[in-house]
Amino acid sequence: MNGLTIEQINETKKMCQKMRINALKMAYSSGDRGAHISGSLSCIEIYAVLYKWILNYDIDNPLWEKRDRMVAGKEHARLAEFPAMAEIGFFPECELEKFESNDGLLTGHPKNLKIGLEYSSCSLGTALPFALGKALYAKQFEKEYKVFVLVGDAECAEGHRVFRFFKRCRTYNYGVQ
Repeated sequence: MNGLTIEQINETKKMCQKMRINALKMAYSSGDRGAHISGSLSCIEIYAVLYKWILNYDIDNPLWEKRDRMVAGKEHARLAEFPAMAEIGFFPECELEKFESNDGLLTGHPKNLKIGLEYSSCSLGTALPFALGKALYAKQFEKEYKVFVLVGDAECAEGHRVFRFFKRCRTYNYGVQ
């Protein structure tokens, strides 16, 4: 991607504003089950740009083989990821209102990979190695997809796994951006 036009930037700003409102509504509706607001609000723009302009996917076929892989290691940012996915059309926006409810589709640590999620919650430090495994598979079998991973500070604090990830990236000559 060569950059966004002024129109695309303005469209993204509007999308981010709506995502913030939805994130706060989700946090409020989760009640005493809790929600992580600050970690989510810190990456609204990242999810908006990824889902709106960068990731290659098919909302009608979330398990499409040629889809880009988005690995969300920053588990406490689901309040940012889900509104982005709803904006794009992976599921109806009304599902956001049922976040963390028994009859809802969306949870803070999701287990339903068929809604467009590539990665379900695991222990801290596992998202990077998981993403590297996806990238190695794509390279070995000449798959066309790209792998993206978003991690937060808690994930990076899992030193040994993160260190091994970067060491493996160097071993396999992968660029990390």
